[in-house]
Amino acid sequence: MNELDKAYAAGFFDGEGSVGLYRQNGCYALVVCIGQKDPSVIHWLADRWEGTVAKRQNDLWQWRAYAEKGRVLLRDIQPFLIVKKSQVDYILKYSQPYREEQALEMKRLKTSYLEAIR
Repeated sequence: MNELDKAYAAGFFDGEGSVGLYRQNGCYALVVCIGQKDPSVIHWLADRWEGTVAKRQNDLWQWRAYAEKGRVLLRDIQPFLIVKKSQVDYILKYSQPYREEQALEMKRLKTSYLEAIR
């Protein structure tokens, strides 16, 4: 993977992506998503990082990766992030299994980010 690809992916993630810890089967799982109306961008991501591609409502295409597959993308794009850097920095400090307090901190970081852009 070259640095230009990582920087390009970071820009898409900063603008169109999300990262979170979601409760599944009694534990918290990492989910990384990037959505876009242009499927070529989503398939470009899938060609470079493991994950799934799906067409969602309103012609939105989504790349999604769970657990370690999501962490691989986050580690690769971390140096290039601006907007969601604090969320990614936080989540990469921990490994699975994630705990409730980590999920709550991720929600707080997401809320602070949303308030900052309003």
